[in-house]
Amino acid sequence: MFQAFCTWLPGETGVARPDELDAGRLNDVLSAFFRATGWGSVSVSQLGNAALVLDSSDWAEKRPRGAPRSRCASSRRACWRISWARLSGEPVAVMEVECRSRNDERCRFLSASPDTLNTVFEQDDAGDGYEQALGAK
Repeated sequence: MFQAFCTWLPGETGVARPDELDAGRLNDVLSAFFRATGWGSVSVSQLGNAALVLDSSDWAEKRPRGAPRSRCASSRRACWRISWARLSGEPVAVMEVECRSRNDERCRFLSASPDTLNTVFEQDDAGDGYEQALGAK
């Protein structure tokens, strides 16, 4: 997936390498790439001070309710490989916190340091919610 992004990027944006991409263009560029490759439309934004989110209301990996995997595991790996770990050059983890396969309105992936997402998981599991754990609510 990352190689496909690297191949697609120069022709569509004029940017030779992902690490040269201006952070202000990240939302538009990733949205265009994911649409062009059939994954669906996305938006990328910051949530709180420690996480980026990728949201999609038409994500391609949605599974019927009750399907063996009710979360978008392949997408989580794709988001990690493309959007953050290789673009940031730092250790990054991705966690799906909302999923259309569970009848949520959107698929939402959080991207942050592994320590931050461990804290988010623990607080969300305790009932605090991921937004509160990130100081966004």
